[in-house]
Amino acid sequence: VSASVQRADLHCGAICARSPFNQHSKVGVANIVYTMERTDEAIGFAQEVAHARPKDPGPVRTVGDYLRATERYKEAIPKYDEAIRRAGILKPTHWRLFYTRGIALERVKKIKQSEADFLKALELQPDQPFVLNYLGYSWIEQGRHLNKAQDMIRKAVSLRPNDGYI
Repeated sequence: VSASVQRADLHCGAICARSPFNQHSKVGVANIVYTMERTDEAIGFAQEVAHARPKDPGPVRTVGDYLRATERYKEAIPKYDEAIRRAGILKPTHWRLFYTRGIALERVKKIKQSEADFLKALELQPDQPFVLNYLGYSWIEQGRHLNKAQDMIRKAVSLRPNDGYI
């Protein structure tokens, strides 16, 4: 598999250099390399794309996601900060940036900042079941806002009744 990834990288770097799909293909290679548990190498590919597209929050968010998924929460937070900064005027689709940064913040015990991010995610996407579920359970674990937390979890379940995470 490693040889095929190396060939894919050469293909993206040499053959696709002039293609409008070049950066997209590099993100694809990054995802393949990440699934092979070569996180730092995947981060390198995603950072190349982030450097080439300085206004695009996507590649930086991808780096943050790789770091968060490998429990490198402190490293992930500044990547999410940068992705949010790059997003500019916030749209409902940006809820995920705040949700994922909120998770990383919660894992490093920055509870107030984490809560603020989850609330911002809900401001952008009020019925987002993953955010409702995560924040609801966070509040229950903290013994805070118990009635509201239960309502949030119930709503999340009603929106995604077959989701095992909820």
